[in-house]
Amino acid sequence: MKIAMNLTFPEKVTQFNVKRMYALVQNGPDKYPGAKTIMRAADGREVSLKHVDGRGIQLYDGDVVNRHLMDGDIVLFRS
Repeated sequence: MKIAMNLTFPEKVTQFNVKRMYALVQNGPDKYPGAKTIMRAADGREVSLKHVDGRGIQLYDGDVVNRHLMDGDIVLFRS
C-alpha cells in the first residue's frame, strides 16, 4: 500500500472518467485511492494536492491527474 500511494500513474481527464478523477482528487495524496498532483492542460502548471483543498478543484478535459497506483496498472521494477 505504501508503494502504491507513493508511485503515481498519469491519467488524462476525459468526459468518460471525470467523475472518477474528481473522487481521486478529493481523496488527495494521503487517502487511498487518491491522487498527488494535477497537470493543467491549459498552461502546463502542476498543482500539488498536498497544499490545496481537493473539493475546490475544477477538472477540465485534457488535464492529467497523477493518481495512486491501482490494481491492473503495469509497473516495472529493476533490481
